Amino acid sequence: MHLRKIAAAAIAGLLVLTGTAAAAPRELTSQTVFNNPRGDGEDRIVKHLVEMIHGAKKGSSIVAAAMVFEDRRVIDALLNASRSGIRVTVIYDAANDDADKLLEKLKEAGNGSRAVICTDDSSNACIGSGRMHSKFFLFSETLGAKNVVSVGTANLNDDSAENTFNSWYTETNNEGLYKYYGGYVEDLLAENRDNNYYDHRKPREFEGIKAYFYPRGDGGDTFANTLRAVKCDGGTKIRIANYSFSRKAVAEELLRLAEAKCEIEIIVAKFHETACKMLVGHKNVRAWGFGFLQPYVHEKNLMIQGHYSGAANQRVVWTGSHNLNTNSLSLNDETVLRIMNRPSAYASFVSNFETIKKRAVERDRGDCPWGTEL
Repeated sequence: MHLRKIAAAAIAGLLVLTGTAAAAPRELTSQTVFNNPRGDGEDRIVKHLVEMIHGAKKGSSIVAAAMVFEDRRVIDALLNASRSGIRVTVIYDAANDDADKLLEKLKEAGNGSRAVICTDDSSNACIGSGRMHSKFFLFSETLGAKNVVSVGTANLNDDSAENTFNSWYTETNNEGLYKYYGGYVEDLLAENRDNNYYDHRKPREFEGIKAYFYPRGDGGDTFANTLRAVKCDGGTKIRIANYSFSRKAVAEELLRLAEAKCEIEIIVAKFHETACKMLVGHKNVRAWGFGFLQPYVHEKNLMIQGHYSGAANQRVVWTGSHNLNTNSLSLNDETVLRIMNRPSAYASFVSNFETIKKRAVERDRGDCPWGTEL
């Protein structure tokens, strides 16, 4: 009797272990990922991308676009995926080392996989006249999720992981958004030049996520217009984490809101003189930069908490590849997502902002401009 109990327990234990070993991988959900330069999380974004690539279903498709495409882990994962029957499309700026080698290796897969280098005689962009600066991945199906759109701020090289703060947002099971980005991919591949592409592929919202595409050539400034929709009633707070800030129209709107008693916090790696001197030193504006050889912000995030677009108590994030400079607005291929009233996503962006703030250096007006050596 005792032996039968032992045997039964052993079999039960074996079944538990077998069940654990055979458990399906976790299903991908919409989420944010942030890296921690020179810390225990410097590779979080790369690991997130590689996990999604490895999880892609056989026969599915992956699109990967970035200005700099050098991280061997991502490249090797994409090459392995293409050899496993997954159709891989890579789009990148011409300023990449060994770009031709990646192109040839993807062609060797023989399943329609391809790499496209955006360039002509005067531009490294596919659509605009500047750079192909967009940073996004599309997965038709991966880790149990379909129609995945993954947009971030990081270049795919060591510098982005080790020396700069970056963010990445992944949206799952959003068919409308996925198809709209699919149209963008076709336009990038066709390399039809359009310095007012913003008007061709207009901003559109899908299930609370709004997509924007650039360059914009009509003289308008999307981020300045966004700030015009903000009111300072009830303690509205604006947070900006951006690599490069030079646009006067955006600075003017922020100054107007500061005068109206909105609370404004800005973390900038490169703060150009005109915008910097307009804002830094105002009693309702605080600003942070970075010391020499210190990890700096490479994000392009705007967070609004409060009265926005005619409604109070909003929590909104804009994130993507778009710096607050002229190139991102009117020259480069760029993309941005607006994430509207998703409390957990908003909270994660704010938490990340506070983390960066602790590692940055608060500046005053006498420090303007800063970061111009970057």
